[in-house]
Amino acid sequence: MTLPRRWRWPLAGLLVLALLTLGLVLGLPPLLKQQIESRGSAALGRTVSLERVDVSLARLAVSLHGLAVAAAAADAHRAPQLAIGRVHVDLSLRSLWRLAPVVEALAVERPRLRVARLADGRLDVDDIVARLQAAAGPETPAAEPARFALFNIQLSAGELAFDDQRVARKHQVQALQVVLPFLSNLPEDIPVQVQPRLAFRLAGTEVDLTGSSLPFSADRASELQLHWEALALDEFWAYLPRQWGLAPQGGRLAAQLNLRFAQPPGQTPVLALSGRLGLHDLAVGGAAPGTQVALKTLELALDDLQPLQRRLALGEVKLEGLAVALQRDAQGRLAWPGPPLPPDSTAAANP
Repeated sequence: MTLPRRWRWPLAGLLVLALLTLGLVLGLPPLLKQQIESRGSAALGRTVSLERVDVSLARLAVSLHGLAVAAAAADAHRAPQLAIGRVHVDLSLRSLWRLAPVVEALAVERPRLRVARLADGRLDVDDIVARLQAAAGPETPAAEPARFALFNIQLSAGELAFDDQRVARKHQVQALQVVLPFLSNLPEDIPVQVQPRLAFRLAGTEVDLTGSSLPFSADRASELQLHWEALALDEFWAYLPRQWGLAPQGGRLAAQLNLRFAQPPGQTPVLALSGRLGLHDLAVGGAAPGTQVALKTLELALDDLQPLQRRLALGEVKLEGLAVALQRDAQGRLAWPGPPLPPDSTAAANP
């Protein structure tokens, strides 16, 4: 049977399209795997590996399985610094005309991060941080923030292990669940299918904070309440970077915060934090002997913080019981709590 001439070119076109689609389906996953491993390794200075990549062109979905960032070369025998069971991304065609990533859903499953503070005070991820900071270059305050839209974000079954070798203490966060309706600074209107949630287990204590939707609000908002009273800060001060030259003592932190996710029709989605923060009974010493700043109470009203839009509005600030002790060096300079003052050979002595 001979096909009519008028059908030959359309059928040839369909055959070429089918072959191209088959080539993409078969060739794209290994290409993505090779690019992620090579570019990730170059960016982090650590070996980045993937078990496999799945791609669905029909759904514009990509799944990364068995993503791992190796430990430092000196600890090559140890478990990976970071291991993630699966990362699933549902992309949107809107990324093409926005010229920015627009993700309809993002799922991160079974992430395990291992961090250690060494005996000399350094972190075993300092090399990664230094490389990323060098690649980012100096920050320009006037620069526009990067544009993106991430919706329906879910992190499940996460673990964080912190090995503080300096004080021979280990901390572990288990069963970490984080759900966010969106993180976006683009005016996209993508259906939100999740409610905000934060849950984890720390030192045998279960924490589960689940947000609620506001069905009758015009901006389709949902909220997550974050409340705690008198959180002792003493055990956290040991993790301040040494180069800051600060020696805090005591301190209790209280918070009554409201995290709000809203999608006003036709506008950029809003992620806003508001509420009150309180800091009590804190003293901060410095490298110079006899320098100290102490306070009884510092209360701050946070009217509106929108980090993705770089917007901050403060309300009432209340300060009680402030005491400041300073030192003046031989060159007449005042020493505050902080790193030592640099030598100043040009300044005249001022006893």
